[in-house]
Amino acid sequence: MKNYFSDVNQLDSNRFKKYYDALKIVNQFEQEYRDADKYSKLLYQNLAEQFYPDVIPIKIYGSWTLMDGTTRLGSDYIGPSRYFSYKAGLNGEEIFELTQIARTLGGHMLWPRNGTNGSINTARGASLYHDRIDLALYAIKCWYEGDAHLLLNKKMVRALNDEVTSKWLLNFGQDLVGFEKFMKHFKMESFVDRSFQVFDLTSYEKNDMAILTNDINTAAKDKEAFEKYIAGNLQCIKRRNEQMNT
Repeated sequence: MKNYFSDVNQLDSNRFKKYYDALKIVNQFEQEYRDADKYSKLLYQNLAEQFYPDVIPIKIYGSWTLMDGTTRLGSDYIGPSRYFSYKAGLNGEEIFELTQIARTLGGHMLWPRNGTNGSINTARGASLYHDRIDLALYAIKCWYEGDAHLLLNKKMVRALNDEVTSKWLLNFGQDLVGFEKFMKHFKMESFVDRSFQVFDLTSYEKNDMAILTNDINTAAKDKEAFEKYIAGNLQCIKRRNEQMNT
C-alpha cells in the first residue's frame, strides 16, 4: 500500500526521533515537513479513483484539489495526529511507524474546502476534538439526524451548516439514510457498527469498541485513552485499506 507521507517527504525514522525527542517539533521538523494533503498529486489521483473516477486532480491556490461539481474537495489525514501522539508520550520512532500505517490511502478523507463558515477539517482540528475522526463522524451523523445543535463543538456545527458543506452532504440524502450512504460512498464502514453507530476509538480493546453517545473528548488529558484511540484508529484504517483493495 502506497505511503503518501513518503511520497512528498524524505524524513526517515532517525530524523523523526531526532526532531521529536529533542523537543524541536515546530522550528526544525515542520520546516522540512511537506503535507501530502496539499502536495501529493498521487494521493489525489488515488482518491479520485476510489470516489470520483471521472474527476482529474487540479491545483488551486497551490494545493491539489478534486472538484465535485462546484465544490472543491481537499484531502484530510484522518490518522492519529503527530502532535497529540507526541503529547501522549510517543517518541519519534513510534510516531514514524504510526505514519507508515496511517498515511496510506485508508488514512485520508475528502471534505469541502470552499465554505465560508469554516470546514470540517479545521473544526475537527479544534481543541475540543484534537483531530479525532470518530468525533467528527459522530458530529456528521448528528447533523444528518437534525441533532447538530446538541454538539459541544460549535465550530463544527457552523462548518456543517455552511451552505457549501451542507449542500454537499445532502447529495448523499437526509436523515440516517443519508449518513449511511455518505459512509458507504467513502468506504468508512470500519468506523461504525452494522447499525451505523460511530465507534468510540478511545474504547478500543482487542478489536472491540463501544459506541459514541456525545462529542466529549475523553482523550484530551488522558494518555491511556489516547493510546487506545491510536490503536482503534489504526485498526479502522487497516480495515478500510482492505476494503479499498477489494
